[in-house]
Amino acid sequence: MLLKQDELVLAIKEMITRHPGQRLPSERSLAVNLGVSRARIRQVLDRLESEQLVTRQRGSGNYAVDLRKDRLTTVGILVDRQLKLGNDPFYSMLLEQLQGALQHEGIRSVIERIDKNTKLPEEEDALIIMGMAGNEVISTQRLGGPPILGIFLDAKPQPGSQVSILQVDNFDAGYQAANYLYSLGVKSFCFVGPNHIPASRDRYLGAKSFCEEEGRDLEHFPCRMNYTGGLSAGQEILKNDRITTKRGLITANDWTAIGLHSAMIAFSKELRDQHVLVSFDGLPITNDPNLAIHTMAIPLRSIIQDSVTELQRYLDQPSASGRVLNYRLEWSTDMKHRLAFN
Repeated sequence: MLLKQDELVLAIKEMITRHPGQRLPSERSLAVNLGVSRARIRQVLDRLESEQLVTRQRGSGNYAVDLRKDRLTTVGILVDRQLKLGNDPFYSMLLEQLQGALQHEGIRSVIERIDKNTKLPEEEDALIIMGMAGNEVISTQRLGGPPILGIFLDAKPQPGSQVSILQVDNFDAGYQAANYLYSLGVKSFCFVGPNHIPASRDRYLGAKSFCEEEGRDLEHFPCRMNYTGGLSAGQEILKNDRITTKRGLITANDWTAIGLHSAMIAFSKELRDQHVLVSFDGLPITNDPNLAIHTMAIPLRSIIQDSVTELQRYLDQPSASGRVLNYRLEWSTDMKHRLAFN
């Protein structure tokens, strides 16, 4: 089948990516291997030379330009406009630590707000994307564009793309949270938070899976995934609470749990003591024993380190393909001691 011009360009660009700085096959060899005329090969090479992807040396041949760099110098951090950092301390903490890690390596970072229609910038060495809009934006990556790292996205890297996705196993976290509550003798379960946001949805489904295995119902109280959402939810849940047995409240994230805990303070100690609060993310404030929040932490340090390492991998190995790295949430050190004791 005769290749279209764009397909021909793509085929030779892939050779350039795989063999940076090396001599390309002769025009005749390319024509035979790709099943086209030498005239069409020359047209493509002319175009690639104008794009500074190919250099021609008289008497020697055509060479793939080596686009590799020894190290990262500038990374663009693209953050979904829908992520309200002031209402989500976890993402604020993630962004701050990510910038700190890049700065420690001598890498400058530039933050840009995006939506699903944003075109990927190409002036940076690499891009890091956060927020649900990133699932749409990543699909626009072009061959030869900067490598991309998506943090907590649902997108899957396309074959041959330089896109890596860092994901956490939220389903397992929800399952383990419900399992922990069950080990404490909890018989009544309620999930507090939205189920349309991927992370919260998967945590809900994990908790639901455990409850179904044990023949228990899981109530669902939808609310916004922030402090005020948890505060409002807590007031409604406890105001109408008629449960006399121990009840487990699984909240979508720590910030929601802190709001819920604030609401609980207004009620009697007897009623508060009937509830066990479990959450996710690992905000440092949850280490305060006065909050009585049992949290599963995202391994942020590993994710930050892997973010820098993964982007550098693409510079060191231009032919490297994208991949997905998975992480499990872990109980805090204090929680591990409690689990061991139980």
